Amino acid sequence: MNSISKKSPKNKDFSAIFMSREELELLVTALADLLDEYVDAIMLAAVDEDFLTPLGQCKIHEGIAADLEKNVPCNCAAHRYEHSIEVQIPFIQFIDKDPRIVPIIMADQSKAAAEKLAGSIREACKGRDVIIIASSDMAHYIPKDDANKLNSEVLDRLRKKDVDGMYSVIEEKDISVCGFGPMATAILATEPSEIDILKYSDSWDSLRYDIRSVVGYGAAVMYR
Repeated sequence: MNSISKKSPKNKDFSAIFMSREELELLVTALADLLDEYVDAIMLAAVDEDFLTPLGQCKIHEGIAADLEKNVPCNCAAHRYEHSIEVQIPFIQFIDKDPRIVPIIMADQSKAAAEKLAGSIREACKGRDVIIIASSDMAHYIPKDDANKLNSEVLDRLRKKDVDGMYSVIEEKDISVCGFGPMATAILATEPSEIDILKYSDSWDSLRYDIRSVVGYGAAVMYR
């Protein structure tokens, strides 16, 4: 998910979301959920080391990372076994050949944690145009029809910018969305005027493997 537009464009395509470097310093605050039990005690962690991918080095925005560290601790070890950020970086590098990113992972995905992190991001990014990307699977390892129904309820709340409603439906129906904290943080940090759901799919659509146990995928864009 991302939000940089000053207003909702008529043609809602990716060219309106990812602007060229001549128009915008591309800073990506990548939020992801923390799954690895090795760092289960770490509730929130940024990183101050560059990432290396097959497309080359992806650098950290040192200024914003330093400002963010006042409220979000830097812990590179927390990122060591968690892949949910590093799989996003090649896509970012494809769009921008020399981006500066600030990766953050969350273990505590409560609304209170999301509100606190959103405030920290806003403060650290004050005066800059940023893109925020939140990463999460949708409901996973359940039958396709069940996944479609449950995920549509989550995405409907997301489209309506209803953070409370999103938390409620996930908790009440025990929906296995693993990154609802980052999703909420992205909404709260950007305060978008509009959210569009661009695409919903699942692992059966992609692989045609085990319709009784699918993983849902969604793509949404926020406009401001």
